[in-house]
Amino acid sequence: MEITDVRITLADEGELKGFAAITLDNCIVITGLTVVEGQDGMFVGMPFRRRGSVGAQDIVYPIGNATRRWMEDIVLAKYEEVLARPESGDMDTSGVRSPLYPPIRPLFGWEARELLEADEEPPEQLGRNGDA
Repeated sequence: MEITDVRITLADEGELKGFAAITLDNCIVITGLTVVEGQDGMFVGMPFRRRGSVGAQDIVYPIGNATRRWMEDIVLAKYEEVLARPESGDMDTSGVRSPLYPPIRPLFGWEARELLEADEEPPEQLGRNGDA
């Protein structure tokens, strides 16, 4: 699994320094990550939802510290890159694509399966009644 895209939106709201969205393998986007300055330094908070008086519940989270560090290192590196850009001084910078992975067009239906199963033929077009 690779992080193929990172988007950063800067914020300056106390400890909250920014928001992040990551794309995994050009297939799945996870939004709602936060870049936070804590007592022990910068860290990436995972997406969560409020649960009334119970508090909050994580929606997405890495399993294991190695995965968390891997994800944090990539997101924080992109955050530092965005912060260092001259145009980021107004705090409105967003949607920065990683230069490491060029964007590709999304694949749908049989096109995506074709990458996994090269011998599969595309399905015939079906009419309104489900007949070919």
